[in-house]
Formats: sequence, structure tokens, C-alpha cells
Amino acid sequence: MKVFISWSGARSKAVAQALHRWLPMVLHYVEPWHSGADIGAGERWADAVSKELEAANFGIICLTPENLDAPWVLFEAGALAKSMQESRVIPLLLDLEVSDITYPLAQFQTKKLDQSGVREVVKSINDAAESADSDTRMQDLFGLLWPNFEEALAAIPASSSPATRTRPQPEILEDLVARVRALDAHIREVPEVSQGGVKYVEHIYAAPDLADIRDSVNRIPATDSDDPAMIMRIAEVFLERNSAVFHAGVDAYQAARDNDFRSVLRKLSVFRRAIASATRTPDLAAQHGLETAMVKLIRQNLGKLFSYYGPLAQAAKDAGAEEAPPNE
Repeated sequence: MKVFISWSGARSKAVAQALHRWLPMVLHYVEPWHSGADIGAGERWADAVSKELEAANFGIICLTPENLDAPWVLFEAGALAKSMQESRVIPLLLDLEVSDITYPLAQFQTKKLDQSGVREVVKSINDAAESADSDTRMQDLFGLLWPNFEEALAAIPASSSPATRTRPQPEILEDLVARVRALDAHIREVPEVSQGGVKYVEHIYAAPDLADIRDSVNRIPATDSDDPAMIMRIAEVFLERNSAVFHAGVDAYQAARDNDFRSVLRKLSVFRRAIASATRTPDLAAQHGLETAMVKLIRQNLGKLFSYYGPLAQAAKDAGAEEAPPNE
């Protein structure tokens, strides 16, 4: 199992070196590779990197505030994405939050460089391996050897770069919408699955980490009815409960963001009907994990949105009628 470890900069390299030493102790079959340790004397650097990128079964990208926009990291990330499934490429974040990551790196399932995040990376590698260790063995070795890796991380010096910039709300929202739309790109259809004599098409999702999307939403400041972000706040409630409602909310958000007042009211109406269908009885709302108080709050906020966008939609409609040429 070949694991390509991408890095750029001194602190990122230190993480890569620590992973290079530690991963084979937890998963004995792993063959980690990074350019700072595995290019022999006299070997052409670019050729060696290209060969390992093609041979890799899994990729880890060591990200720090210093290398978020490093050209070489972006190049290796793109090469890894082309050569394997995105679920097998994981950026590890040192001194970064998920919401700091933008596309193209945001297409991957990022993990924090802490015990929980690294455990998930190790589990993902083991799940992808042809000759995987048992989960019990993997978890036992991880717990036993984690202090070694933690000690190596503690030795990495603090960042000397300026603090990571705070991303403005519109940028976070645009990144969020891009991730949501990526859900559709990750659907693959398996035709004519037979079950009980009935043939149907099964949709299999390989979606980005929903926790990452939720993290982006939760970083959006509290909003009023004149701010499109309120629509995303409501949609987020249905992120894991009902994908149709969530997507209807994204459509309405995009119309509001673009000041497309001619369509925003129509898309808000679709969003409201989808919510009404999902919560039309207390029992159905409960099936979606929604308490009565939450449903009431959602409906109140929808009412505020309609009160704000209704007059704007009417004004846009009137303006369109005035600009229309007379019938000949």
C-alpha cells in the first residue's frame, strides 16, 4: 500500500517526516513516500515524484498556514486527484480550520492534525488496503503508538507567518455552495439492480464530509432576513435529514445572492413547500429529528424572508413589464 505524502515548507516537511516514520509502525504494510526522504542520490527529482504519484494508492497532503497557496502542493494535489478516488486523498491541517481551505483543496475530506483526525486517516488507509489489518488490531496499535507521533508533532516549531486571514462571509458561502454542488458530481449510477424481481437504478453517494460543510455554515455570522445567509442557515438544518430540502435551500440562496429577484420568490416557495412536506405532521417532523419548537422557528424565519423578498420580486416584475417592448 503506497502512501504519497505531499508537503511544502519547513513545518509541513516536519509533519511529513513524522508520518513517514510513524505510519508503518501502525500499519505494517504501508509504504510511505515523500520527496524529502526517498529520492536517491543522482535520481532526477521530477521523474521520481511523477513516478510515485502514479504508483500511489493513497495521498496525504500536509497543510499549514504557510503553504495553503503553494504551487507545488496544488500540483501534487491535482495529480493525486486524477490518479485515485478523492476519498483516498486527505489534507491534514496543522494550525488551520476546515473553513480556511478553499478550492481546489476543499474538494477533499480534510482532517485536523489531532488524535481524532489522524485516527480517521489511519482507518481510511486501512479500509482502502487490499490486505487490511483487523480494526481491533489497528485501533490497539494506534492507541499504543499515538504518544510517539504526538511527541513528534509537539517538536514542530510554531508558525512564524502572520495569522491566517479571516475569510469573509460571502467567500465561505461560495465555498459551501461549491461543496454542495459537488455532491451531484460524486453520484454514480448502477443500472438495473435486481431486487425481488424489480429492476431499478441505485444511486451511490461518495459525498464530501458533511461535518466539513456544517463547519462552514456554523462560521457564518447571525443574519437578518435581508441577508441570503439566513436561507443557508435554514437549509443547514436539513443537511443530513433531507437532501431534497437542502438542495432547494441552496437554489434559493443562489438566487438571493445574485439579486435575481424575479426567481428568488419562486425558489423560496419551492423551498418552503419542501420544508412543509417534510414537517407536515409532528410525527413526520420527529422522523427528521426536528422538535416542534425548531419547526416553528424555521417557519417564522421563512415568513420573514417572504416579507423581505416579496416586494422586491414584485418590483422586479413591474420593472420587467415596463421594459418589455409593445406587441406588434
